[in-house]
Amino acid sequence: MGGKTWYYWEWGKASDQRRAAGIFTYDSPKSQTHKNHNKEAFALLEVKKSQLTIEFQSIGTAYIPSHKFKLNFLDYYDEFVETNKRKGNRHLEGSLLKFRTFVGKRQLSPIDVTENLCARFKAYLNDTLTGKTPLDYFNAFKRVLKAATKEGYFRISPSDDLHGKINPSKRLKDFLEPDELVAIVDTPIFNPEIKEAFIVCCYTGLRWCDIKTLSWSQIKLTKKGTVLITKIIQAKTGKPVELTLHPLALTILEEKRQNCITEHKKRQAPIIALNGEKVEGTWEPTGHIFDLPTQDGANKSLDNWAQDCATKQTLFERLFCFLFRLPLLTEKYHSLTTLHRWHLLRDKAAKFSVSYPMALCLIRRF
Repeated sequence: MGGKTWYYWEWGKASDQRRAAGIFTYDSPKSQTHKNHNKEAFALLEVKKSQLTIEFQSIGTAYIPSHKFKLNFLDYYDEFVETNKRKGNRHLEGSLLKFRTFVGKRQLSPIDVTENLCARFKAYLNDTLTGKTPLDYFNAFKRVLKAATKEGYFRISPSDDLHGKINPSKRLKDFLEPDELVAIVDTPIFNPEIKEAFIVCCYTGLRWCDIKTLSWSQIKLTKKGTVLITKIIQAKTGKPVELTLHPLALTILEEKRQNCITEHKKRQAPIIALNGEKVEGTWEPTGHIFDLPTQDGANKSLDNWAQDCATKQTLFERLFCFLFRLPLLTEKYHSLTTLHRWHLLRDKAAKFSVSYPMALCLIRRF
């Protein structure tokens, strides 16, 4: 008594030829509400049955049923972004946010998405963004329009003849001075792992996706010295690119390696020989070198770190400018002997309670 009947669609006897409709009716409706529910359910089933029939009949033809289209292009854009977004890549989401701001309304019919609208959106991106971001966002927008064209929303993509471009910043970049770099190294950070990974990136050119997955198996000792085997394959040789590690980056990696070995020895039970003496076994760390949070978390930590350093410009921008002008630095630091540099840095590290080997990685180059 009081049971329900659930419905499904079936167009064959194979395991993948049945789909739940998600609709039910009351077997014995006891009230007017139940009767109304059954009436609406049967009507909805008929509509869905008709739509599925048309879909199957249109297979192999150029016809696309009208119920497959979204009346609001912004809804299609939303669905495309949700389906195709990738972790660590915000171009699609950023382009959607900018497009919504540009349109300024919640409803936009596909017929209103014209070449003129796309051209104005491109100009809007270049007016409001700088660097490579306008190009990336417009390319993401063109990707959405290309997909919509293939699904029948447009006969020809309205952005086919438009091409995004980079918008160089007109603001002169400020350089990071040696004393400011010392202040950065001396400033503690909540997560030292992020700080060390950032410094290694600066001296190797690795991106976030590279440093996040950097493993000990990529560090090799060769005749050229210690090298880092990247995941970038050279087009000419077909072999991965090898980077000879700068002494600064190598110092950080060696410190982390020694820490891993020490921690392993603490956890590992000693090996006892037949004569009762301990045997020192060889062990090398494996897996990822840095234990980093998400990209958002790392960026927030670096932003807070930069604010603590009291630098006037963005830490990333000024530090990269500094790295490119290392050969032009004053002779004040170049004239120091290696021993004097070590003593200078040791005193600095002790004063601010920071990791001496890590601080050495930034100062020793001067």
